[in-house]
Amino acid sequence: MHLLITSENRHMAKILQLTKPELAQGQLGGNPSTGGDLDWPKCRTCAGNMQFIAEVPLHLTDLTVFSYSTEWLLLFQCQNNPGLCEEWDAKSGGNAALLSSSTTPLLVPAEGEVSSPASTPFDAVEYDERLTAETGNDDNYWASLIAHPGHHFGKLGGTPVWLQQDETPACSCGAKMTFVIQIEEPAGGGMNFGGGGSAYGFVCAACKAQARFLWQC
Repeated sequence: MHLLITSENRHMAKILQLTKPELAQGQLGGNPSTGGDLDWPKCRTCAGNMQFIAEVPLHLTDLTVFSYSTEWLLLFQCQNNPGLCEEWDAKSGGNAALLSSSTTPLLVPAEGEVSSPASTPFDAVEYDERLTAETGNDDNYWASLIAHPGHHFGKLGGTPVWLQQDETPACSCGAKMTFVIQIEEPAGGGMNFGGGGSAYGFVCAACKAQARFLWQC
């Protein structure tokens, strides 16, 4: 069943788009420029250092609960033995979603597949994610990516566009987590989400202390 365009179901999210480094609000790949108060995450299965995926300031989502947040969400996954450490799963220990308020760079370890080959600076622009008979259940998201190949590669806030079933994680505090970011594999930076997959980052809006990462393909 499709929703009609009305003021009641109007919902604005943001499309991630490539921008100049000096205008960037966040980053995919490369090395983190934040998170200096953290320890670099290690894979629970192989004990190797994980690969940095992305960093995004929570206030950029425009979600009310994060409006005044100074924290960044940093995402990582193990790429030392791709496919063997269940890096797609939010609970396997093969990936990590960390929160940090530090604006100093996280120290990059010397060992392991820790850095993506390229850094992709991004900003985010609003788009209308209302459902209509024309756009179907995936709103305008895929249309925007198809219309701007290599320039649009994900979204912030709003509703995740799942490739499979809804896998919104629950926090250990008992609350359902809040969707923050979706990243498509062709975003650059040498990311591996199973071959054309989509990755999803979540933060708990209740305790504001935990985050999760997963991907589907």
